[in-house]
This record gives sequence, structure tokens and C-alpha cells, in this order.
Amino acid sequence: MINLRRNTDGKRSAYQQLLNLMVGLGLVLGVYTLSLLIVMRQKHLYMDLLSQLLPLRKTHQRERQIDHQIDMRVTNRTTE
Repeated sequence: MINLRRNTDGKRSAYQQLLNLMVGLGLVLGVYTLSLLIVMRQKHLYMDLLSQLLPLRKTHQRERQIDHQIDMRVTNRTTE
């Protein structure tokens, strides 16, 4: 078990510092991903990139193309 208490000299252990770093990194990456995909509306770009890097079955690719076309129509209607 990891000892998360302070040492006798008042300093945090290396495990606690590493845990804090990993939690902080996860939080920052999560917020960045949310802002990039949803707020900046670039989900379709990254979904297209992933579909090219990790080819799935053709039926899934066709479904993604249809979803992308629907997303573009909705985006165009909201900007008009």
C-alpha cells in the first residue's frame, strides 16, 4: 500500500507527488479535449482522422460519413 502521509520532516512522499501529477495531467487533458471537440466544434475532424488511422468495417465508416453530413447541416443552419 502506498503511504500518502507526510514524512517526519513535513515533506510529501514521492508517490503522493506522482499521484498529484497524474491527476492534474488527466484533468488538464480532459478539459483540453472537451474544449477542442465540443466548444471548437472539431469533433468531425478528429473522428475522420481516427477513422483513417484505425480503419473499421465499411458499414461503420458509412455511418460516420452520414453523421458527419448531418452535423454539417445542423452547423450550417445554426450559423445562418
